[in-house]
Amino acid sequence: MLSQFLKAIFGSHNDRVVKKYFRVAEQVTKLEDSVVNLSDE
Repeated sequence: MLSQFLKAIFGSHNDRVVKKYFRVAEQVTKLEDSVVNLSDE
């Protein structure tokens, strides 16, 4: 019962990992926008 309560508040381990990776993916997307404008030379 306590574990279900904590899981409802904080999310499961997988939920937390996915949230962490999502934040990293957003940062990569922001960097990608600035790299696209660079020349190949």
